Formats: sequence, C-alpha cells, structure tokens
Amino acid sequence: MCFGVRDAIELAVRRSDTAPLTVLGDLVHNGAVLASLRSRGIATATDPARVVTRTVMVTAHGASERSLARTRALGFEVVDATCPLVTVAHRAVQALVRDGYHPVIVGQRGHVEVRGLTEDLEAFDVVLDESDVLALAPRPRLGVAAQTTQPIEKVRRLVACMRRRFRCRDGGTDRRHVDARRRGGPRRIAHSRFRSWRQRRRHRPNRRRTVMHSAGRRTSWVLVTAFAVAMAWVEAACVYDLRVLVDRLEPYQSNPLPMSGALGIIELAREAATLVMLAAVGCLAGGTLRARLAYAAIAFGTWDIFYYVWLKVMCDWPTSLFDWDVLFLLPLPWWGPVIAPASVALLMIVWGTLATASPAPSPGSRSGSRLWPAAGLGAALALYVFMADSLRTAPYGLEAVRTALPKTFNWSMFLVALALMAAPVAPMIFVRRRGARVNPGSNMASPK
Repeated sequence: MCFGVRDAIELAVRRSDTAPLTVLGDLVHNGAVLASLRSRGIATATDPARVVTRTVMVTAHGASERSLARTRALGFEVVDATCPLVTVAHRAVQALVRDGYHPVIVGQRGHVEVRGLTEDLEAFDVVLDESDVLALAPRPRLGVAAQTTQPIEKVRRLVACMRRRFRCRDGGTDRRHVDARRRGGPRRIAHSRFRSWRQRRRHRPNRRRTVMHSAGRRTSWVLVTAFAVAMAWVEAACVYDLRVLVDRLEPYQSNPLPMSGALGIIELAREAATLVMLAAVGCLAGGTLRARLAYAAIAFGTWDIFYYVWLKVMCDWPTSLFDWDVLFLLPLPWWGPVIAPASVALLMIVWGTLATASPAPSPGSRSGSRLWPAAGLGAALALYVFMADSLRTAPYGLEAVRTALPKTFNWSMFLVALALMAAPVAPMIFVRRRGARVNPGSNMASPK
C-alpha cells in the first residue's frame, strides 16, 4: 500500500470520528481495510447524488476542479485526500497547457487518476502503449505527463517513441522527474516536452518557453539578492570593525591595512572565504553551468554595491562615488574610485539577470562564442587598471606594495575595459526586446 493511500485512510478515520463521512470512489482495494472502514461508519459511493452524509472525501487518486466544483455545488463539505504526487502531476499538466502544449497523458484511459488529470482539459490524448503513440495526430507542441502509478521506464520508452514518431531532436527536450520514496517503494512522475524541427521553425517565437514557471526564476533571483544584501552587511560590519581597530577608517592612506601578526593572514583568508560563499550560492541557485555563473554574478554584484551602501550607513563613508578605496588584497591590493567597482558590479547584475531569464545562445551566435573573448580581455584590462600601482611597485618588495598609494586612475583604459565586458550583454538585451515585440507577454527562460 503506497503512502498516499495510507495517509488517505488515516485522514478518513480521523474525520469519521467527528462527523459521518462518505468516500467518493474506491479508497483502497483491500477487503479487510474496507470492512474496517465500514465498521467505523465510513460509507462509499460513486455518485454524489447518492450520498446522505454532509461530508465527502476525495480519494488519493485526486479529482478534477470541475468535479470538485460540482460536488461543492450540491452542498457537501469536501475533504481532499489527494496524494501529494498526484497533486504534482496535476500541476505539471496545468503548466504544460498554460505554456501552450497539447497534453499527452501516459496512463490507463478511464482510470480515476487519469480522469482527474484530464476532465479540466479542452483537448488531450491518453496513451498506454506504442500503438497509441502511432495514433497520435501531429501537434505544434506536445507535452507529456504521466499517471503516477506508471513505471518510469515505460514513460521513458513512450516518450522516446513519440520523439521518433515526430522526428524530434534531443536539443528540443526538457524532461523533469519527481521521485518520492516511502516505505511502500518509489513512485515517480515524469513529464517531457518536445517539438519536431519543422514545428520549431514554424513556431520560433515560442521556442524560448519552458515548463518551468517564471515564478521559480524570480524566487531564485530574489533569494540570491537577499543573501548578497545580507552578506554585504556582514562584510561592511567586519571591515568597519577592522578599520576602527587599526585606525584606518579612511582607506586612502599609506598601508591601509597594517599586516601585523596574524591579522593580515586572517584578512586574506576572509576575502577568499567571501568569494567561495558567493560562488557557492550561485552554484546552489542555478541548475546549469551558465545559470550558476549568472547567479554568482548577481550575488557578487549585489554584494559589492550594498557593501558601500552599508558602509555609508555605518560611518558616512564614502563621501562621494569618486573616493578611493582598496578593493581587494588578493593577489595584490586593488585600488580605484568607488564608482569603478560599482560599475562593474552593476554590469554583472545586468548580465546575470538577463542570463537567467534568456535562453542560452547557440555556439555560433554573436552573443555566444564571438563576444566572450572580448569580455575576457575587458576583465583582464580592468584588473590591470585596478592593480597597476601594485604591479609597478611589486619588484621593490612586499613593503613597497603595502605602502603604495595611487595618484591617478586610468579612466580611459577602464572605460574601454568596461565596454569590452559589456559586449556580450548588448545582444542579449536586443534579443530580449525583439522577442518581447514578436511574442508579447511571453516568458523567456533558459532551462535550469
């Protein structure tokens, strides 16, 4: 007996202790369990018109919204005992329909769970074997969901058959699995989306849509940003305490951080730990390498900007965006006006946000492989500008590097570096605006 049915039985027993209860449909196929339920006064019925109790219960197989609405319209109090996995299947089907896919359900036609999945749909197909797949009519966009009791191997086999039937490429497939294990063993749900290459050409404006809800991406973006803002406060507080400790509240002075004793090693380790934490939150938020890099960029950029915001709150510094600051100590001290790292941070946020909300560019596209070397060159130039004075004094020893104080900032080279780093961002903005004009209201997202 699966956990969903066990939970439904326990719920029926609890509710029957407070009021008479009728179960709509077969709660379980075990005769001994049914006899035990009848002894507790729990009735069963297949037609709500034959129910005499005020309270009815939907079984673990679930029911459609139309069926639930009809039952409530008759004046019944409805207790929903739908299995959580069945609820996930309902949401998967709703997401497919909402994103413009024709739903295909892998399951037994007429089964109570399949009826619940399909009764709210205007159009759908149900397949159980390869012959049903061969009978499917061509559709512009097909989405597959499975009855939860269907073996995952069978679902995969039928999905592969559909791919062959409609000559789909692997690149057009996005499969997701939900696996919940209980004592009764694993039960899995899978749904898959696919389109033939001809259909993708005819429906190019929709190719960026995915089954994943845009709300999930917004939630990840908000959580990563909230983490970065909070971490920026911790960073600013640590730096403020450290500057007060060494009497360097104004960083633009010779030897901004005296490396006495273990203080220098601790500070360098703290900087390294900060970078690890920002990279880790990006890896946790993203599901692909591109998404992880994007979320890490969002985290770093937000952390960097709010670091200065919180320092301004704590000690009224910086007094202007052109105040000098020592940005990092690894591997050598970085120097620059506050507005310079803030500009890079803002660019990172913009790119990260666009990358998490846009499809991955094809390898041969200009927004893909051709512009990233320019961005890499821009990053190298920016690093050189920030560390130019440290590099010039490095041959004279560590003490010379510590005490070096920059006099001028190479704005021309930095602006060139910033433009090069922004090179991959401009095409992404153009593609997103063009997609919005061609397909207004669509949510463009890369698979996570």
